Formats: sequence, structure tokens, C-alpha cells
Amino acid sequence: MMKMKFYHLIFVFGLVPILYANNFSQLSIRASIGQGSYKMTDLHDLLDEIIGDYAAEGIALEATSDFPAYYTTQIQLLKYITPKYQIGLVWQHRSTGARLHYSDYSGSILIDIFVNSEAAGFKNIWTVSNRGKLKFESYLQLSGIFSNLHFSNEITVFDEGLKDEFTLKSIGIGIEPGISTTAVLSRLSISLNLGFQQCFSRPLHFTSNKEATLRVHNREATADWSGPRTGVSVGFSF
Repeated sequence: MMKMKFYHLIFVFGLVPILYANNFSQLSIRASIGQGSYKMTDLHDLLDEIIGDYAAEGIALEATSDFPAYYTTQIQLLKYITPKYQIGLVWQHRSTGARLHYSDYSGSILIDIFVNSEAAGFKNIWTVSNRGKLKFESYLQLSGIFSNLHFSNEITVFDEGLKDEFTLKSIGIGIEPGISTTAVLSRLSISLNLGFQQCFSRPLHFTSNKEATLRVHNREATADWSGPRTGVSVGFSF
């Protein structure tokens, strides 16, 4: 709850200087949908460790999902400071996950790992060149990242079931440079972007005990959202 309040405060205090200059002139809002690929090295190793532990007992778990690339959503509130420079606030949501499964005549094992994050921060956009209604831009996005991991292990033997669940959290920062092309259609605009986000995160800790962290191969594990980003956004200028 405190983390949610924190990135809401980023927006509240960030809005003040953006809205103050020239009121609402040259202010725009963009809604974006895209796709991201995520490194998640430690969580891939976690899957390997779980599969290995069950294999030692003669149970061959199958990975039916392994932290694939998935959709991202984003809202941006931007303001022109100069004709070729914009700065603004950005909020982003993304998720991915993994599933391990095994079944035979006596029962089944189902392990789900769901990871999501909320990110809030600032975006800088520089117009490199204009060609008619097209703008070619470079951008740099800096954000705080608040990750949640939910782990579920459900074992069913004949008609009896046992389910174990826990949640972990972590915080981090992300730096995303990239390029974009924007078509300006009066007050409306359509943008395509390509970037790469590098993330630096603290270890995942249990919600019940912040001192207890997730360990994989005898090291503390993180949710690493690093990877390429693509997206398309629709904007409206006031």
C-alpha cells in the first residue's frame, strides 16, 4: 500500500511544474500499448531449480509457460518546454509469468508464478527532425519500478488437494532510451516507438517478512524487467 502511495505522489508533485508553465498550452496526453521482452534470469533459474528438485524424486514437470514477452500499457502526460523538447510523467503496467505442470493417474502438480509491476517516472523527448507532419524523436525514460510476484503450488492426489501460496515484492529503477516516429494530425497524434529498458532491482522479499528474501542457487533473486520495448500510442494535445 505504501508503495502505491509513493508512485502516486510522483504524479502529484510532478504535475505541478508541468502544468504551471503557460497553464495547459502545449500539454498532451498519450495512451500506449506495446510489447516487452523481459530478462528474468533469476526467475528462469528458479524454474530450473524446481524442475530439478522434482526430477530427483522421479517427477518430470513440464514448463508450459516460461516468462514470455507480453503486452504493456502506458499513460503519458507531456508538455513542450521548447519547440523541440518535451518532458512529462509516465505510468506503466506490465506482467508475465510461468507455469509448471505434471499429471498422471494418481493426481497432478500445478505451479504458477505470476509477476507484474507498476512503474512511474519521467520521460524526456527530443525532436531530432521534422518532415511535414512526421516528427523523428529520441527519448529517455526514467522510472521507479514496484514489482509483485505471486507463487502458487497446487498438488492434487486422487481427490485430496493441497495448495501453498505466497507473495513477494521488490523495488527498482529503470532507464529506457529509445527512438520514436510521430505523425501529427491536428490535435491528434500517432507514435511508434522502439527502445530498450535496463533495470536495477533490489531482491524480492516476502511480504510477511521483509528481511527474508527469495534465494536461487544460493543468491538473492530479483525480478529483472530488462529488455527491448516496442509500442504504439495515440495522443491528444490541448
